[in-house]
Amino acid sequence: DDQLRGADANPAGANAYPIVSLTWILAYPEYEKNEAVKEVLRYALTPTQQGKADSLGYVPLPEELRQKALAAVETLK
Repeated sequence: DDQLRGADANPAGANAYPIVSLTWILAYPEYEKNEAVKEVLRYALTPTQQGKADSLGYVPLPEELRQKALAAVETLK
């Protein structure tokens, strides 16, 4: 949705763990170092980095949510 929330908090499957939560990052909308903040967030949201989530015990963001997160990053000034 518009507030960057995920939709499926209870994955199905024999090996699925039923407790799922998003990790949030708080960023000030206007900050003198936001270009560096944006660079880090863009990097974390790349398909390559999202592809590493599973090996680290995380689930990658759904593509729609990843795109919304990238759009939110671009609003930082």
